[in-house]
Amino acid sequence: MSVIVHIGSPKTGTTSIQNTLSQNEAALSQLGFRYARAFRKGPSHNFMTVLLRQGEGAFVARKLDREARLSDTAQIILSSELLFALDGGALLEQALSPNLKDDLRIICYLRRPDLYAEAMFKQRLKSGKLRVPFRKFLRTRMETLRYLPILKQFSQRFGQTVLVPRIFSSTTLSGGDVVEDFLDLVGVRDRSDLAKEHGQSNKTLSLEASQAVGEITFNSSKERRDTIRHLMLTADAALFRSRDILDPTARSELLNSVSEDLEQIRHMYFPDREQLFSTHDLEQNSDAPWPSPQQRRESLELARQVVAEAHQAISARAEG
Repeated sequence: MSVIVHIGSPKTGTTSIQNTLSQNEAALSQLGFRYARAFRKGPSHNFMTVLLRQGEGAFVARKLDREARLSDTAQIILSSELLFALDGGALLEQALSPNLKDDLRIICYLRRPDLYAEAMFKQRLKSGKLRVPFRKFLRTRMETLRYLPILKQFSQRFGQTVLVPRIFSSTTLSGGDVVEDFLDLVGVRDRSDLAKEHGQSNKTLSLEASQAVGEITFNSSKERRDTIRHLMLTADAALFRSRDILDPTARSELLNSVSEDLEQIRHMYFPDREQLFSTHDLEQNSDAPWPSPQQRRESLELARQVVAEAHQAISARAEG
């Protein structure tokens, strides 16, 4: 039995990969792949990781081993982005019986740290759970931007060749898409019967639009998701922007602060690359005008108006 464990990281199309695997469970089974059912709530195995952190490693290992033994497929797949953490290797070691460690691959996607930090900040803003400025948020998240210690504790436990890191970039992924890339890596060759969810198709809400969404009081997480989907279809193009939190100087400073870690990762896993992540955009945008405080305020007011209209439309649809 071959075991594939996808550990994220977050904000690298993880949900799209998980949705593709869960929605195509039957078709994948016919191709020799089983997306493990044990501890899967929704499309992911994050509940498994929660149980592992609660000290339920023996229980998790028994149940996963039983499912693997009863399965008639050649490969079993697990996916939990919560494993991409400093304790992830130790947790996974508890979850896998000796039988499941014999033929193991651990796949993770790495996003350039500055872009990862911005994506995480916007996600927290949209959720309404964040009320601190980006710089304070960043200080609390720096350990998650240092990928090397996370990767090392997996490779030390399972072997460096077991870990398969990939660069999360449209220029490096198969077909420019993380779902296609993942299916290639695990060996799903015949995809004619698969319903595929693309992993990099959504537009990115601007900082101001993310803040405006977070200010709304939603009745449910579904209402929040539906409102954001409505924005994606109807909102002004000005509300969609990436790389709009860190100015070029701050962006370069952040990357410099983790440059030694990134260089070691490049040397270990990507020796043919001149640098781990491309930074051509920093050179191209170094002289681009940065929004003034007044422009930020105007953008926020516009975002609040459009988000409120989208929320009203979704609420009216639900009531109708």
